[in-house]
Amino acid sequence: MGQRRPPREHPPSNRPPSRRLPSPHALLSALALFLLIAGTRWWLIGQFATDVPWLDQWDAEAQGLYRPWQAGTLDLHTWFAPHNEHRIFFTRLLSLTLLWLNRQWDPRLQMVVNAGLYAIVAAALFLLLRKDRTPAFQVFCWVLLAVLGCAPYAATNTLLGFQSQFYFLAGFSLLAIYFLVNSRPGSPTWIAGALSGCAALFSMGSGYAAALAAAGVLLCSTREWKRNWMTLLAAALLTGAGVLLRSSPADSAVLAAKSGADFARFLLACLSWPASPMIFLALVSWLPFAAFLALYLRKQAADDPTARFALGVGFWVLLQAAALSIYRANSPEGLESRYTDILAFGLLANPICAVLLLETKGPLRRWVPALAAVWFTVSAIGLYSASTNGAAISWKHDMEIRRAATSGFLATGDQRYLDQAPPHPDVAHVAALLRDPLLRPLLPTGIRPSLALTPRNGSPAPEMVNGLSMPNFTSVPPGVWTFPGMFSRFALVPASARFEYRVERQGALPFLLLYSIGDGYEITAADSRQSRRILPLPAGHHAFVYCPARECILQGSSGPSQLAIMEPKEIGVLSIAALFAVLWGPFVPAAGAVLFLALVLIPMARAKLI
Repeated sequence: MGQRRPPREHPPSNRPPSRRLPSPHALLSALALFLLIAGTRWWLIGQFATDVPWLDQWDAEAQGLYRPWQAGTLDLHTWFAPHNEHRIFFTRLLSLTLLWLNRQWDPRLQMVVNAGLYAIVAAALFLLLRKDRTPAFQVFCWVLLAVLGCAPYAATNTLLGFQSQFYFLAGFSLLAIYFLVNSRPGSPTWIAGALSGCAALFSMGSGYAAALAAAGVLLCSTREWKRNWMTLLAAALLTGAGVLLRSSPADSAVLAAKSGADFARFLLACLSWPASPMIFLALVSWLPFAAFLALYLRKQAADDPTARFALGVGFWVLLQAAALSIYRANSPEGLESRYTDILAFGLLANPICAVLLLETKGPLRRWVPALAAVWFTVSAIGLYSASTNGAAISWKHDMEIRRAATSGFLATGDQRYLDQAPPHPDVAHVAALLRDPLLRPLLPTGIRPSLALTPRNGSPAPEMVNGLSMPNFTSVPPGVWTFPGMFSRFALVPASARFEYRVERQGALPFLLLYSIGDGYEITAADSRQSRRILPLPAGHHAFVYCPARECILQGSSGPSQLAIMEPKEIGVLSIAALFAVLWGPFVPAAGAVLFLALVLIPMARAKLI
């Protein structure tokens, strides 16, 4: 038996975390983590994303949110109405805010913002975990969060615009757990935790798991429940509210577990992740958490904010895994990668518990290095396998074919294009939405019809170009992926020739996205007010121009070779910002990594000099 620690002088609820503001060094470290994670995900979006809406976006966004907003019929009930089992108020708020600011529906913009949300959650976790810990532990947590945030194990989550609910759920839930288990009841941080727990209820259907996890930690940490009765009551109320708010649509019942065997099979997959579903691997994956919890219950482990938070995160992930095993055990896809963004927090709780085990006394401590080595080996192999399974490449290919089909329908009105690769199983439903005059002006740039280039002064008329304007749906070449639109005509200007075209905007978007192929050419733009500067994007043949007037004139001269100018498309200003973000993606994480290395190495160099 290990030596029993002295009795705690204060219960956890009476020892609030330090209210000191983070130091500049800590804030810069958090900024470096944000840049690394956000930039890596932006790079992934730039390589493999497409801006055609997919599945639930047509129902929840186009029909359920954007159309009522355009029609002036959006009411309070819509904001809190169920979406499957969930109440996704914050996702709806973010989606409509982006639409209002951008004046265009853009899933790529949503992906860029979602990546930023995840990076913010990771940076906030670092600031919480570093409190009152050694520099080595802070570096350990930074690297751990960086790996979990950058590895593309949940690539489909990153490459879908309608996934912010996962990041809202994680952010609100983890804040609720930290503040509820580490704050004095009634204090400002405790109130912030309770409000975060409430917000989690309107993020996803499993939002009440945060309250249950916090209650579990408090029940494990002390027998002086009287001092924590307010927190336990708050957790009970949040849990009850979450159960009452949960919806049970009939079409989701087919996905639920039908037996204990279904539940156990799916739970094993969740607990084994990122490794293969095996009982041994599940036990290894969660052994650090279980060992630390056992010592914690026996009061042989530290009882500080980090320990309580690590236990709370572990409980929360286990509850999420149980909920998935109940409601998604018979999903045709099995354990979908989008859910692993939540399960991945188990890869945060367990190694932190392993480090905390090193701080304990007793016979178990000598086995911790071996346990940690086995855990890191199993988790690293599984995470590598989950991150390199080619899901992003196949996703890109399939979504580009769907984009081509949707573009073809919008350009020609022929539903046979849409039938070949619809972005939603109900083709007639999507076709009706695409024809809707309230939604058509909002459509993403990648699928909306191009604006006509009207030739002037003898310039050649635009024409369809084989292989580009009408791609082969059975084999979309990767080169076509970089085009901002398909089913667009090209003006083919001979070498060393002048050209002039008139463009008339159709909607309210003041920017035009241009695409041209050629060498040594010059092109300028002007409207009825003044000349307009054409700004190229960081890579490729893309450029954009601000054209607030209804009519814009493009003119210039080709170079030594033929110049191909695609008919331009209207684009929102935030969509342009999203394109810059994904094209600059590789430079952003590099800046984050350099900043972090500087923060680590400079103090070490100074210490040696002293």
